[in-house]
Amino acid sequence: MDKMKIGVVGLGGAANHYHLPCLTRFEDVEVYLCDAWEEPLRNTRAKWDIPEERTFRDLSEMLRQVDPSCVFVLLPQYTRDGRPPTPYEEYVATVLRAGKAIFVEKPLGVNGDQARRLVSMANSSDVRTTMCGFQRRFNPLLRYALKRIHDRGPLLQCSFSFFKGMVRKEHCEEAAFTGYNWLTLDLVHCLDLARWTPRAELVDFHSSKRVYPTQNKLFSEFHAMATFNNGVTSFFSGNVRAGGRILRFELHGHGISAFLTSEPNDGTVPKEESTSHHDMVAHIFTTDGTRPYGPLPEPEIVHSYDVSPVPTQQGLAGWWDQARHFVDCARDGKSTDSSFEDACKTIELCDLILMT
Repeated sequence: MDKMKIGVVGLGGAANHYHLPCLTRFEDVEVYLCDAWEEPLRNTRAKWDIPEERTFRDLSEMLRQVDPSCVFVLLPQYTRDGRPPTPYEEYVATVLRAGKAIFVEKPLGVNGDQARRLVSMANSSDVRTTMCGFQRRFNPLLRYALKRIHDRGPLLQCSFSFFKGMVRKEHCEEAAFTGYNWLTLDLVHCLDLARWTPRAELVDFHSSKRVYPTQNKLFSEFHAMATFNNGVTSFFSGNVRAGGRILRFELHGHGISAFLTSEPNDGTVPKEESTSHHDMVAHIFTTDGTRPYGPLPEPEIVHSYDVSPVPTQQGLAGWWDQARHFVDCARDGKSTDSSFEDACKTIELCDLILMT
């Protein structure tokens, strides 16, 4: 079988830390690199042992010469430190006009207007495979817990919380200077899980947000409750002024509850391949109802590395399965589980919370 040609555009942290560690290990793909700047192109080529003839400084030239099946556009949608805007939207349009399957990192857009523009571009093209990188949807431990829930019946309730410890003065000053939006550009992962996990249409939504007076009038705490037409109630909480980077998920079904929490690396995963917010542990409790007021039953305890496809941070946090899913969908001309159109719904919820 001929290898599938994949273009990767924008060779910063996302490409080198999350995506190329997966793509370069897939035996059925051939990776081509593109960046307008010589230094990241040279460094990335050397790091992943990519032949020089597979590197390009111009996206249109790569599309013309290589004719890849799909392209990862990994430019940021926003800038910091007063730098000029990136050509993110322009590059997305170029790939879509070329008729190539496309992957972009989260968020799809910095607001609903930009996200809807990209959806419109995609719908006006011949491209059937689009994807926005909400990789926590592919978290192997979350998927394992959801399967355990659904094996006993429908999901009834879920909750997703994301906390960070951005409490230093410089954190506030940088965010204020750049107009950084903590919800849409950062905490959006867990809001997306709260919307996506019920797998149904939203019918009711309530939210709140909070500004701390000493933190440059930045919204840094967000909460939401959503109900869906299949009866599921879903909760979201995010706070960047908390005690550290902590993820906590809850899933409840008929006689079963799963609690997933980030945990320190215990050494099972090599330190260079792991961070505490990628290692999670699940405590899964089940009951037949015979002792509703009795002692808590012993839980099933499952760690991320017990169910990860590979023992690296890319496997633990979902990047590996996400990349595999996109590549397979692009090869087969299918829609993905995180299409532009679907991802846009999460960005619209961010706008709704911020306008509340």
